[in-house]
Amino acid sequence: MTQKKKKRRRLKKSVRLGCTGFVIGFVAVVSLLVGFCSGGDTPQEASLPDTSYVFRDTIFTNPAMARRIQKLVDTPLRIDTSRLGICVYDLTGQAMVYGHHEGASMVPASCMKLLTAIASLRILGCGHYYESSLITDGTVDRGTLTGTLVVAMDDDPLIESFAPLTDALKDKGIHTIVGDIVFDLARADTLRQHASAMPWDIPYSKVPLLMKGATRVRREFMQALSASGISFQKNMLLSHPCLLGIDQDTHPASYRIVLNRIHANPHTTRLARVRHSLREVVAPMLIHSSNIKAEAVFHHTAHALSRWAGPEADPATVMLSFIHHQLDIDTCGLVVMDGSGLSPQNRLTPRFLTQLLTWAWTDASIRRVLLGEALASPASPRSGSLMGRMRSPRFRDKVFCKTGTLTTKGVSSLSGYCLGADGHWYAFSIIHEDTPVYESRNFQDRLCGILVGGKASR
Repeated sequence: MTQKKKKRRRLKKSVRLGCTGFVIGFVAVVSLLVGFCSGGDTPQEASLPDTSYVFRDTIFTNPAMARRIQKLVDTPLRIDTSRLGICVYDLTGQAMVYGHHEGASMVPASCMKLLTAIASLRILGCGHYYESSLITDGTVDRGTLTGTLVVAMDDDPLIESFAPLTDALKDKGIHTIVGDIVFDLARADTLRQHASAMPWDIPYSKVPLLMKGATRVRREFMQALSASGISFQKNMLLSHPCLLGIDQDTHPASYRIVLNRIHANPHTTRLARVRHSLREVVAPMLIHSSNIKAEAVFHHTAHALSRWAGPEADPATVMLSFIHHQLDIDTCGLVVMDGSGLSPQNRLTPRFLTQLLTWAWTDASIRRVLLGEALASPASPRSGSLMGRMRSPRFRDKVFCKTGTLTTKGVSSLSGYCLGADGHWYAFSIIHEDTPVYESRNFQDRLCGILVGGKASR
């Protein structure tokens, strides 16, 4: 009997071990399948491991590609090659491929938007939201709100009307407001182009609602309340911002302290909210080269940093600080006047733009945003400002980039990423100055043709 018991115990142990092994094997197989199915936004990008930021500009690779690019540069064209800057970097091999006046300080035109987008995604985070809320420290009884209503508004460029907010109050049964209506605006002045840009570049009629100035915002909000059937007491806030007898203009610090107390009050109630993600703004800003959205993001990055910390930061200083501290690049020779590239006084180099793209590539979150949703891609629904260019199917899902044009200076630029026929990813930047735009674009498209593999033609 003892021998039989031992045999049964050994049999049970073998069965347990066999079952355990089967379960472990099954889990391993499922994990592998999930890993293959849950890659990044592009299949090619999923196989690329994350790496630390490296830009080896003294090591060159792929001489065959470099020779093809040089042959294109030497081809007689209606472009001044002395006013042409090119930088191509092998992201997979982490080495330079080609450079031509890559360190020249040039006007980047709308490729300046790459700096604005990448810096904002890093500083604020890819999951950052613009948030506009109606909050109160008062009470609601029988449709009457008694207390202070705070209209807290980020400088959200996607808000076109206050109706969703005021209608939310109406849906809660509120029809009367008894108390102060206080405006807490991230931006109080009107969005305008840089002084060195053309005055018609950002017309007031095209400026988003929350960037039309505090007076216009207050008036529009009060009109929205009336349109929603909500009555309110007339108070001095309509003509002059004041909170508990504290003047916002003459005593801004005291005003902010009282306002912060309302925000921090545990009994504060959020009555309505509208949210838009930063990515919703960055995508049209890059794909369709929206100057207004670029300026909105440029200023919002500074507003968001300083809104609760004190005096407003200068947006250009924020961008230069990002370059210095995040990319560890000397900002000498780089000039940032705006976030859109409208100013002809902006100065970047093709080498810097390629370094910026290389740095962004090593941040998996930013890389996914750029490749998956925010950069224009030819021969696809995301062609945007590349409409009509690189129409051949061989460019599809191979080129992701930002265009730039500043006709007053004869500037045309193109910067972004290319997937080569060798399976390597490349970052590149091309800037032309004093060159016919058509000729510049023709050259850029032919160079992209070399990068993706093939003849230097469209």
